[in-house]
Amino acid sequence: MGKIGIDQERFKGAVTKAENAVSRIEKVPSPNITKNNLSRLTGFQNLVEKAGTTLEAFKGVSSADTGKMKAVADKIVDEDAKMANVIQQNTVRFK
Repeated sequence: MGKIGIDQERFKGAVTKAENAVSRIEKVPSPNITKNNLSRLTGFQNLVEKAGTTLEAFKGVSSADTGKMKAVADKIVDEDAKMANVIQQNTVRFK
């Protein structure tokens, strides 16, 4: 009978690849507009700063989520191993 379950290393590799891709996203440098009080330009500068803050928050959430995904993979592998043992024990009874 073929193996059923997840390939833990492959799954974790995909999750790590996604995690690294998100962590490599760089902030847009905030333009330092001096000697200007035009609301459009100062508003744009504030928008860029808010985008940077949002990006950092996204990175934090993404990192937490990928950590949870890796933990789920570990749990699935552990539960699969336990159930395989139960199935094996039940199979032995009927032989």
